[in-house]
Amino acid sequence: MGIKRIYEKFSPSNYVEKFKTPTLIITGERDYRVSYNQSLMYFTDLQRRGIPSRLIIFKNDGHWPNFVKSMPLYITLILNGFINILVANLLLGILKNG
Repeated sequence: MGIKRIYEKFSPSNYVEKFKTPTLIITGERDYRVSYNQSLMYFTDLQRRGIPSRLIIFKNDGHWPNFVKSMPLYITLILNGFINILVANLLLGILKNG
C-alpha cells in the first residue's frame, strides 16, 4: 500500500459523518506544519453538524502557543472546556438517574 493510500485511508475527512465529540480547536496563523485553514475546515464541519465546538486562532503563534504571551490563555481555554464538558455530563447523569 502506497503512502498516498495510507494517508487517504486514515484521513479524518473520510470520517466526518461520524464526528460527535465536543471539540476545542486551538491553532496559530503562523503554523507551518498544519495550515490553520485545516482547522477552519474542521470547525466548519463540526458547526454544520451541530456539534458543540469552539475555534481559537492565535494570530502570532505557530504550531504551539507562545509560552510567555499565549500559554496562560491556552491552558485556561483547555481547562474551561474540560470543566464545561465534565459538568454537562454530570448534570446529564443526574437528570437521567434522578
